[in-house]
Amino acid sequence: MVENDIALAKVHFIAGKGGVGKTLISRALSQLFVKKLKTLLVELSEDESGEQFSHAAATRKLSPNLSYVKIHPDQSLYEYLSLKIPSQRILDTFYSKISFAHWARLCLVYRI
Repeated sequence: MVENDIALAKVHFIAGKGGVGKTLISRALSQLFVKKLKTLLVELSEDESGEQFSHAAATRKLSPNLSYVKIHPDQSLYEYLSLKIPSQRILDTFYSKISFAHWARLCLVYRI
């Protein structure tokens, strides 16, 4: 049964510039999907507050068929790099001097 569920799984991406209603459309679609399907609503957060989060991503069950996860890409990257770079001082130095986009390119090129 699980294999069939995975085979039938669909992924929908909502993208666009700021202020065009991505969140509204995503939440509306999730409400439509939960009527018949188990649904995971994923939000990539671009909070510029500089706030450090306890986890890069945390999942919450909102209803029997709807779960929600908010992913903080910068925090996710930091957590991942902390597994690869053993020295906290080196990690913090590199991380403070380089942008997320640049790190993402390095990870793709060098397969960190």
